[in-house]
Amino acid sequence: ATRFGDRDMSEYQMTTHDTTIPTQVLPLSKKNVLKEDLQIHSLKVTSTENNKVNQTKKQEVPLVILHGYMNGALYFYRNVVGLSQYFDTVYSLDTPGCGLSTRAPGLLSHVDNSVEATEEFFVESLEAWRKANGLDKMILAGHSMGGYLSVAYCEKYPERVEQLVLLSPVGVPKE
Repeated sequence: ATRFGDRDMSEYQMTTHDTTIPTQVLPLSKKNVLKEDLQIHSLKVTSTENNKVNQTKKQEVPLVILHGYMNGALYFYRNVVGLSQYFDTVYSLDTPGCGLSTRAPGLLSHVDNSVEATEEFFVESLEAWRKANGLDKMILAGHSMGGYLSVAYCEKYPERVEQLVLLSPVGVPKE
């Protein structure tokens, strides 16, 4: 990702980290299905002090990006550094089951077989991630399936979303 940034590497810091998602917050039929909590893996780009001195006005509310179906956080590897010119912090997340986040085969078989329960699984995972990372609000951007999940999150937690950005979201009829 650093190769595609058009900024001096001293102006930003790029890190990856895993955030624990307690299984108790998820809508699982059995609360002890997993022996361990889930992990959501993310890429984080932040401005350094070097850049904060000379920066143009940046958005202080962090940008959180959700990828589409069968993808991961690094889908946006060509964009995260560039986006960090406009946001103090940019996060790109691997949703559960994708990228480097927890893969627990059969996990969703323990979620009620409904659209609402599946949405709740991903929405509550994102909410637990937000809380664990101490974010009061976020600008939530979602591509494709990530756009769908971003809308579902925004419907349940509108007070946590400063702005919603939909990048070719699924679930939008051709009309």
